[in-house]
Amino acid sequence: TASVATVNETDTDPTNDSATEATSVVRNVDLEVTKTESLDPVVAGQDQLTYTITVKNFGPSDASGVTIDEALTLPAGVTVNTVTPSTGTTYNATTGVWTIGVLADQGTATLTVLLDVAASTAAGTDVIADTASVATVNETDTDPTNDSATEATSVVRNVDLEVTKTESLDPVVAGQD
Repeated sequence: TASVATVNETDTDPTNDSATEATSVVRNVDLEVTKTESLDPVVAGQDQLTYTITVKNFGPSDASGVTIDEALTLPAGVTVNTVTPSTGTTYNATTGVWTIGVLADQGTATLTVLLDVAASTAAGTDVIADTASVATVNETDTDPTNDSATEATSVVRNVDLEVTKTESLDPVVAGQD
């Protein structure tokens, strides 16, 4: 607001001695979810599998109220060993919600999911999967096309069989044994 404070002459119209201009501030963000896997395929009974989920804010504003839905598809024999969120963020194993909260312009947050793949896990193509998606953000996300990522991993089974042979009698006498 700007107003006329003093005038040396007579002001003939004091109704226009003040003006106010309101300016709206818009906060925009561009959250991007990416995901990597430690190896593909995994060997049942031999390997652990690590998924690393990264959320980056391309801005231009800081993001607030950021939560990510983390959904795992695990066949029989695959179990969660640990889920480790980056400093300042939390993960709820019951709901699968990763709470990031505030993510600064150009800032990143990571979630690391370590899975155990038991020897009993059946072989298959892309049978283990992890999908992470932006669930909430308070600001306008200008590019929602990069708000979700899925990584699928195959399982193979390797075996090493050994055959041994024994005999019950050596030498054998013809006609007697």
